[in-house]
Amino acid sequence: MALSRLRSDCNLKGLCLPLAMDLKEIDKIDEIIKRSRPIQVGEHIYRSGDSFTSIFAVRSGSIKTYLLDDNGVE
Repeated sequence: MALSRLRSDCNLKGLCLPLAMDLKEIDKIDEIIKRSRPIQVGEHIYRSGDSFTSIFAVRSGSIKTYLLDDNGVE
């Protein structure tokens, strides 16, 4: 779904897209977004020490973030 076609009556739309963006700007962003397969439960999208290469957006569901101490405990 193109970003510009998000439901205008969605109560959370303001959280998804910057309010100051017009439809042309939103369409530009939509053109550069790379969509991949859904992330599976337990799959890591980033590990400490990985180089920064991507920004992830959650379309549905949730992501758990955590840190391990020196003993490997969350």
